[in-house]
Amino acid sequence: MAPGGGGGFPQQQVYYVPWKLAKTGDIPAGGLVLYWFPSSPEELQRSSLRVSRPLSLYATQCVAMEVADPGSEIRAKLAADDRLPVAVLATPEGTVVGKLENKNGMLKVEDVEKLLSNEVKQREEKLDNQLRAAKETAKSDKDAAIPLYRAVVDQKCMFPKKAKDAAKELKKLGVEVGQIPEAPIFDPRKSAEVEATMRNGLAAEFPSH
Repeated sequence: MAPGGGGGFPQQQVYYVPWKLAKTGDIPAGGLVLYWFPSSPEELQRSSLRVSRPLSLYATQCVAMEVADPGSEIRAKLAADDRLPVAVLATPEGTVVGKLENKNGMLKVEDVEKLLSNEVKQREEKLDNQLRAAKETAKSDKDAAIPLYRAVVDQKCMFPKKAKDAAKELKKLGVEVGQIPEAPIFDPRKSAEVEATMRNGLAAEFPSH
């Protein structure tokens, strides 16, 4: 869902969020689901939620980005009494873990990014605790520590850095795991540098006339 525009390169933006139409009965595998319930087709086309580097990166880490019809069963389950537009963060099983109501009839992408990042940070803290528990267990019972580390490795899609840490500890215990993907850059300063570089490249590729 890339914003439209007249001729040439529409808006020099490079991180279009891969929103997909939510369908009742489709259950994303693992991770989280960010549902966007727009108030109108016009909002769907013009909303700031369409372009976001953080949301685009989270979409590569098992966070499904789904636009849901206001009249759907999904809304009836997750946001029946909420005034549109509204964003809902849920588990694949349909448990709401966060919700963002609109301000003056609008959802701001910065607020949606914060909603998601806060939940991810909380989950990351839990993994840190799991890693510490596994290391402590390994001191007295290496065999018991292995499944604890494996549980962290299983989160490699959403938390590749933590999974790599667990994989290193497993290797010390003689257990090899498969390849783990590199984590994308979320650091604000580095992210700004990446975006600036890409925009400059696009500006050169699609010069204004």
